[in-house]
Amino acid sequence: MIPRCVKDSFYRALFGRWPPPPEPEPGYSLLFTVPPDLPVFLRLAVEVCRRQDPTGRIETLVVPDRLHLPFRAVFDEVARSWPDGKLRLVEHDRRCQVTLPWLKTPSEIHWLQLITGAGAARGTHAILHDADLFALEPGYLRSLFETCRDRNLACLGNAAPGAGMEWTEMPRFAHVVALWELTFELAWMRGQPPDAMRPRKGDFPEGTFWFETSLLAQARTPAARIDRHPPADVVHFGWVIGGYRTFQRSRGPFEDDRFRLLLIRLLIDAFDPTGSPYEIPTLDQLERGLRDDSARVFYGPNARANYPVFRGHLDRLFGRSLFDPACEARLQRGLTRFDRSLRSS
Repeated sequence: MIPRCVKDSFYRALFGRWPPPPEPEPGYSLLFTVPPDLPVFLRLAVEVCRRQDPTGRIETLVVPDRLHLPFRAVFDEVARSWPDGKLRLVEHDRRCQVTLPWLKTPSEIHWLQLITGAGAARGTHAILHDADLFALEPGYLRSLFETCRDRNLACLGNAAPGAGMEWTEMPRFAHVVALWELTFELAWMRGQPPDAMRPRKGDFPEGTFWFETSLLAQARTPAARIDRHPPADVVHFGWVIGGYRTFQRSRGPFEDDRFRLLLIRLLIDAFDPTGSPYEIPTLDQLERGLRDDSARVFYGPNARANYPVFRGHLDRLFGRSLFDPACEARLQRGLTRFDRSLRSS
């Protein structure tokens, strides 16, 4: 195992400064950090965010963690349907490309996407759109930007960081916000080296703790410059891409206990009828896991207990004019056997 001091020195040397920034324009840059092997999430981001009030949005950047020809073809296709035509594909620079193969966790890969997008953004602010978030209020993104700008905040989040980090209950860190749909001032982010945003350990009088992407930088920022947005009408499934990466690394039967794989398959079948190759099991293969615990993906007691929450999220999306009727019908049909098996158990 590489000692922490050596690893920190490497990242500090390689990611100690930002590239020369573009001339800032008043407004926000919308960042889509999408996995190129799941192009359905680019289609989905466009479907969700095109319905948002564009006030204040000066551009939209698509930042894949790596680039290949099939994804570029999908980008070219969806770019033609983006409302203002300002959809821009941003590739990693050389240092990120060299580092990427050595990164093991979804958080580290997402950090590279964040700093690549922030380095290229032309706005005074940026909003980091989560691939598995559905905004149901047309003014949601506009409100995030205007609140952050008008209150001179460094960061505006939507919730406290998730469980699993022991420091989250300490008063020193009460102001820190989760990364999903984070709105931030680019001058604040670029005022620190890109390395400062990396998932990493941080030392404080209370101890040494692990911080996910951007959270250590937030912890070192005065509390008055960070706040949370009032509750909004959104549906956020959470950690869908991370769950998919965990599945990819797994061997043997895998319990899709939060229905992340099912969600991805439903979205593919509803929003990507092109037949693009995906590593996600087919719907028939997932349905097999309802009755066979030895299947590659199965649904055991944990999944059964969690199904009402998952199904409730989907129910909130239906009938809201978020999807066209044909897409919504395909989503509903895909749930038939799961409803029959899990709603009656």
